[in-house]
Amino acid sequence: YGDHRDLHSFPTRRSSDLIGKTRLAAELCRSRADAGWLTGFLKADPSPAALAGLARLKRPTLVVGDDAEGRANQILRLLGVLLDKPPRRPWRIVLLARWKGDWWSHVCARSEEVQAEPIVASAAMMELEDVDLTEGDRREAFRETAASFGKILGIPTEHVRVPHLDPQWLDRPLFLQMAALSTICAPALSGDRKS
Repeated sequence: YGDHRDLHSFPTRRSSDLIGKTRLAAELCRSRADAGWLTGFLKADPSPAALAGLARLKRPTLVVGDDAEGRANQILRLLGVLLDKPPRRPWRIVLLARWKGDWWSHVCARSEEVQAEPIVASAAMMELEDVDLTEGDRREAFRETAASFGKILGIPTEHVRVPHLDPQWLDRPLFLQMAALSTICAPALSGDRKS
């Protein structure tokens, strides 16, 4: 609902950060909330009443559907509710998926069931660029990620040594985050903070 140029102006990669699609969407939500929008992630299985409540909101709204490839039916229900009771304020729906595939074809094919063809046809696709990181970039991203997790979990990270970061699988933000989390939690779980 409305112009999506403002979403294209949001940076998809910052030079000093290694962030994935979900974190990028959370940053977009934070940015829009600062501008007075109501923002958030769509729950796993929202009730029809909850979807109808979203459509009645009196503020500009941004809803993020993470892991959209497994939520085609929810997306169609949300579009149906929005078209049944069109909101009076701007709306944005951001769908996050690891790939554009059969799930999107399914949404497109079934969009006529909820009279959502115009919305689906006007959807803008943005692909995050692959991140080509050097060994130094991976090590720095690991340190920053470990420090962030440590702060959140209350685990000191001074003891953390950066392990070998294989570029074949650690160029993906989620894998790097998992490696950092497991590295800082392993000593905390065993009671040894000096490993």
